[in-house]
Amino acid sequence: MKNLQPEVREWTAERRDMDSNRHINNAAYLVWALESLPEAWQEEHALIGIHLHFRKESHAGEQMKSLLFRQENLTCHHIMQGDELRAEAVLEWDV
Repeated sequence: MKNLQPEVREWTAERRDMDSNRHINNAAYLVWALESLPEAWQEEHALIGIHLHFRKESHAGEQMKSLLFRQENLTCHHIMQGDELRAEAVLEWDV
């Protein structure tokens, strides 16, 4: 990704995001990445590829943020807790 200024979205991880091990479910990271995109973007583009990399477990009650970088047909989402990268999603879109 180019050196661009990210769009930032913040939220609190909730109990409903947890799995049976009391960690945030891996699917929640993808949902968070998609929710960080404007609705208009998702209406105008079709998701054709997902690359999701997990770095560290997250837990309910933690303050989370998504740093969203957009470039042509890719969106890169850094899911953070504080300054720590918890997951990275690179989504490929048909434009």
